[in-house]
Amino acid sequence: MEKRLLCLTLLLCAVTVAFIFICPTPALLADENRPYTAFSYAAIDDFLFDRLPGRRALLTLSRDKALFLSQNEFGGAICGKDGYLFSIPQTDVGTLSNNLGFLSAYAAQRGIPLQTVLVPNKAEVQTKNLPRFFTCARPSLWAAAKGGGVGLVDVRPILRAAADGGKYVYYRGDHHLTSLGSFEVYRQLQAPLGYTARRDAHVEVLDADFVGSEARKMLLPGGDRLAIFRFAGDERIYHLDKKGDADAYGVFPGYLCGYTRIENGNARRMLMFCDSFGCALVPHLCRDFDVDMVDLRYAGRETLAKIKETSYDMILAYFGMDTLAGYELFYQLDT
Repeated sequence: MEKRLLCLTLLLCAVTVAFIFICPTPALLADENRPYTAFSYAAIDDFLFDRLPGRRALLTLSRDKALFLSQNEFGGAICGKDGYLFSIPQTDVGTLSNNLGFLSAYAAQRGIPLQTVLVPNKAEVQTKNLPRFFTCARPSLWAAAKGGGVGLVDVRPILRAAADGGKYVYYRGDHHLTSLGSFEVYRQLQAPLGYTARRDAHVEVLDADFVGSEARKMLLPGGDRLAIFRFAGDERIYHLDKKGDADAYGVFPGYLCGYTRIENGNARRMLMFCDSFGCALVPHLCRDFDVDMVDLRYAGRETLAKIKETSYDMILAYFGMDTLAGYELFYQLDT
């Protein structure tokens, strides 16, 4: 009996390994919207688990166990009130200061006016929706940002006021601002960037069941509403062909791209260093500026050479605080 059980176990292991190495895998893990872990001896466990048959069922069981035991957290996401999910990535004051230092030096070297906006983590704004006894106060990060010499525009007060007033400024299951949240920032930047905010756009819902990054971590269904602000000629701005994709956020310009140029025949040209938060803001800005969007996470040397050869009227650095305090990016400009 024991011998038969051992043989059956070995057979199941062999079939599983054969399945993992032989069966083709999609480009992305649908649950997490990321590539499968590449094979390496250092990451063999992650490589195998990503391809394990029944992977989602095992993760769901693990999530249900964690929530049943009142852990209130799974996959780096935290359950809040009213359906809101939160995540707090690792950040470092030194990393933030280094990024801002390189950014300030770059703008000074080129003699271009610089404005910077750091979008707060959702937990710093949607405080009414946080779980009991949970806070996300990061005064050291914001003190470093204010002293960084980068023309910081603090958008926390306007976003908190909007959230406290019941406005839908952050997605419930995603870390990004909604289009309405981005519009609130757009209004705030009128004076610093020198334009008059336009209010002639109308809202179009593209996905009424948007599954965001935090919902994917929790293996939860969607339920967020992804909408865009529409205006005349915006077909050249948005990627409407991506409507209905697994990651609907791809409708916004510049998403997952190192360099995106938006020509709109405006008198002023802006160099916009940004992460994915900038994708939802730039449709508003491009009505007054021609914009070169640069995401240093994906940009190559050819992009850095191109922007060095281009004249700009201003630089806008627009990032989530977690990005600039979590990753060294702007050292690439010191070349």
